[in-house]
Amino acid sequence: MKLLHIKTFNDSIKTDTIFIKETIDKLHHCATFNENIENSQLLNNSFTIFLALIAGLIALYQVKSNIISSARINWIENLRNAISNYTVEISNCGLILTNFLSESEGKSEEEGKAILKIFYKKYEESANKSGVLANKILLYLNSNESEHLKIEKLIEKLDTHLHKKDISELNIDQIEADVTEIISISKGIFKKEWEKSKKLFKI
Repeated sequence: MKLLHIKTFNDSIKTDTIFIKETIDKLHHCATFNENIENSQLLNNSFTIFLALIAGLIALYQVKSNIISSARINWIENLRNAISNYTVEISNCGLILTNFLSESEGKSEEEGKAILKIFYKKYEESANKSGVLANKILLYLNSNESEHLKIEKLIEKLDTHLHKKDISELNIDQIEADVTEIISISKGIFKKEWEKSKKLFKI
């Protein structure tokens, strides 16, 4: 009987040991599982924050690009209007002077003065408008750009040509040629700037 009792006691110890070991293993498994879940959640949260930051940066870049692009488009429109009005007024100045020369040819001094009085007021109005527009154009242009510099020089050339002391030297064909060149150069500038504006809308 004593031997049987010892055997049973030993079996009980073994059973309890196995149970304790299984319990520890289960607890360890649960702890590891929970740790994996926490790590997974942390990874997901970090990834979500990262995506949010990227989205924010992209949105900020897009807003900045749109502002720059809008400003560039406004600059194009303002410069186009200024050049368009300037070329009209400067051509009108040349035409007024040409008509004056034609009308006063062969006339007496008194008759010439009377004709000058008629034409001078028209010329003064057109010259003042073209002067204001010329300054406006120059403010929009960048002298470091070769095409912009060409327009600046043409405006200076036209101004010198139209304000000669001896207006009999006026060459209307040269004025028209300079105006045509300004328009041609301007079209190239506008096309180039418009392409830049379109690219800014893209990411």
